[in-house]
Amino acid sequence: MLTLHPLLANQTGDVAALQRLLDDAPAYCYMVKGCAPLHTDAEDVFNGLPTGLSAADKLVAGFLFNDQMVGFVDVCKGCPQE
Repeated sequence: MLTLHPLLANQTGDVAALQRLLDDAPAYCYMVKGCAPLHTDAEDVFNGLPTGLSAADKLVAGFLFNDQMVGFVDVCKGCPQE
């Protein structure tokens, strides 16, 4: 069963699980960033915010299948703005 689990930057297990997912998906990293995965990518997902937004405006969540993270979503309230 696929479930959506909110991820927290202050939870070491959440950061490590997201980093493993990114490390295991180099094609995604090349597509999004133009380079191989870096050891700081998960932290960058949690800390990256558009100008004028705060952490309260952001949701990072992992898609879990049988308790294994298979994807994630990074959503900021009000983005994109035109």
